[in-house]
Amino acid sequence: MITLTAENVVLYLINKGIYPEHDDPTVKITSLSGKNFNLRLQFANGQDWLVKQEAIIDDACNDDFLGEWAFQSLLRCHPELSPLRAIVPEVEFYDTENAILVCRFLTSYRDLGDYYARATHPDSAVAQAIAHALGQLHCRTFNQTSYRDWMHQVDDSIHQGDRPSTSWGRLGKITPETFGRIRSDAFGFFRWVQHHPEVTAAIADLANHWQACCVVHQDLKFGNWLWCDASSEIRLIDWEKVDWGDPLTDLADVLAAYINRWLGSCTWEISSHLQSCLQTATIPLAALQPSLQTLMQTYYAAFPAIATVHPDWIIHTVRLIGRELIDRVQRDIQYYVPLGHQQAATLQLAQQLVCQPELASRSIFGMDLAAEFALPAVVA
Repeated sequence: MITLTAENVVLYLINKGIYPEHDDPTVKITSLSGKNFNLRLQFANGQDWLVKQEAIIDDACNDDFLGEWAFQSLLRCHPELSPLRAIVPEVEFYDTENAILVCRFLTSYRDLGDYYARATHPDSAVAQAIAHALGQLHCRTFNQTSYRDWMHQVDDSIHQGDRPSTSWGRLGKITPETFGRIRSDAFGFFRWVQHHPEVTAAIADLANHWQACCVVHQDLKFGNWLWCDASSEIRLIDWEKVDWGDPLTDLADVLAAYINRWLGSCTWEISSHLQSCLQTATIPLAALQPSLQTLMQTYYAAFPAIATVHPDWIIHTVRLIGRELIDRVQRDIQYYVPLGHQQAATLQLAQQLVCQPELASRSIFGMDLAAEFALPAVVA
């Protein structure tokens, strides 16, 4: 396999016919942080490229880019999906053998991780753009199993409707090896699971209501959304985990990102109760609620068929938010983040979302969502 470097990347582009050899190869090369090897190339003629290569270990990689290329191929070969191309990056080339992806660099955009880190009272127009993009993705691929089959031919790891696991997955059962791969304080998570069997039962029930019916992104952290202030346009990047699945998993993923922003802005003191700590938030929940409400309203307007897939879609989404919050605590444990008061508060909130979704939804969204959408209340 070729290993890209700042020294050989221009020659690589020329050899692949991506950059004309007769053009002036004067270029500014910038290394960008990330789990992959990322280089930004700014040519003297104004072209701006992002070249990414997967991490190579023992002359092999995980083919993570293959899913993104499968989705890009779907858009290229199905003209009826052309509106979706406005919300994804423009990928020019994929080198299967060397796991290299080349796309246009979006110069006027910044990621929403940066935006929300600075905005104490974020503009709900951003949430509206997120929800519209997500609703369009789900609506335009809804029940089109030919799209699923197309992507599966390109990347056979694209699922064809498999239900998710009902186990705790990331951490699994405690074994002797567990003691060597997590911090000692992380065993508090296992104690929490044992003390709350109702959470385990509720999460297992989520799988029984899972409906695979459209293309899903599955990695909707703020850092994967790019926002252009000048045009109020949004792009969704890093489609490595794209799959055929339940649209509400994507919706819950976005909503959980907002809730994590709120929790992350609190000051967590050992002696303080949960409510006291929440009152210290520099980004209070009330400041985010207009965005949360707008997101739900806009998503439903863009994809009203969600109510036919999940008649209780609001309750189901709220429970999935709780599941996502728990999953993020598990990720913290995997990456040796101390299991502190913020994680404990996150689990407490997740328990309420999963087990008492109607009550919790009113607190989180600041409104009665069932009444807002003229839907009958559903008792979970």
